[in-house]
Amino acid sequence: MRFDRPGIEIDPGKRPFEGATLAPADITLPFTRIELAPRREYPFTRGVTAVRGMLVESQATPPDRPAPVADAAVRMRWLDDDGTTWHDAPAPTRTDTGGGFAALLRIAPADVPHVDAFGAFTVRLRASRDGSTRDSLPFSLTPGRVADTLPPFAWDELQP
Repeated sequence: MRFDRPGIEIDPGKRPFEGATLAPADITLPFTRIELAPRREYPFTRGVTAVRGMLVESQATPPDRPAPVADAAVRMRWLDDDGTTWHDAPAPTRTDTGGGFAALLRIAPADVPHVDAFGAFTVRLRASRDGSTRDSLPFSLTPGRVADTLPPFAWDELQP
């Protein structure tokens, strides 16, 4: 943590979290809660619902040399039980230099997500960079599991 500049800067070092920077306006006294997002290598415990993946420019590049999308903001979105309303999950994260990320899906107890016939949530990945935001097509995510075998998400296939 650094206190030599206005605001707060948190550098987690080698720990599997992203750093954070808060401007003075973001700090509330006497307490400010700061949630650090997990990085791709974060060792999730059992019962966590998350996606560990990769964001690349295009699927059209050779599979052994995909062009990663670095430093994009990424978060999960979940479909409400009404079947039409999408909600952003808390704790957005950023892609690393290789396009890798880990995105949590946290749903509050009062929320009612859409659940399919197999008990899975309907979700999307939302990615933002350079003022542009795009969503993946909907896919299913099993509650309490980390989906880490998904193919890379391609920026050019995400929907504006």
